[in-house]
Amino acid sequence: MEKLQKNLELIPYKQNICFSHELNFNPTYLDFALEESLKRLGRNYIDILLLHMPTVKDLQSNQWEKYLIEKKRQGKCLVYGLSLCSPIEVYTAIYSGIPEIIQVPISLVNNEPMLLALEMAKSKGIKIIGREIFHSGNIFSELKRVLPEISNSDISKSLIYQVLENQIVDHLLIGCTSTKQVEEILNLTNIYEENDPSLNKNIKIAYEKIFSDANPILPTLDSTN
Repeated sequence: MEKLQKNLELIPYKQNICFSHELNFNPTYLDFALEESLKRLGRNYIDILLLHMPTVKDLQSNQWEKYLIEKKRQGKCLVYGLSLCSPIEVYTAIYSGIPEIIQVPISLVNNEPMLLALEMAKSKGIKIIGREIFHSGNIFSELKRVLPEISNSDISKSLIYQVLENQIVDHLLIGCTSTKQVEEILNLTNIYEENDPSLNKNIKIAYEKIFSDANPILPTLDSTN
């Protein structure tokens, strides 16, 4: 995972900062991708090095763990881990090796298989990063159709509070598509002090209704992938 310490407005619109090489987990390719990332960032190490979307077959080989441990030993990263999508991937990862961090989609909709997998990961000392709680920003317009009086700021605070409250998630990765969104998230304050149980309940009920209606804009985070 890269922390872009740059003014995002200076990056040309739709500029592709990735490479078109076929995605794979061969150590030679991973070394190439890592070194190119370091060049773009102007750094000699990355805070969190995540392998994104390995398949179950990729995970069954513990080569990924050997690679990541070696990169940490070399000082190329502070922490290493995996970005996964489904419970079976989480189980496979923790039976094949021990990542320091696992990043997964998190939803307020009850997803017991994923929660059980994450509980097992936590029992092994693995930290959990939750992602996609705003569903690329689409959740705001959908929730405001049901609760028009609620501001985006209140929605953000409530979702962040409710996800962190369950104590499964250690950190949240909040995706942004513009500097305005970055500023809005960074300006959120007093998430715990200004917590409103009634607001949280209303937002959760509306959230669950949106998903129960099989909304095509907000696909459910499928636990059977």
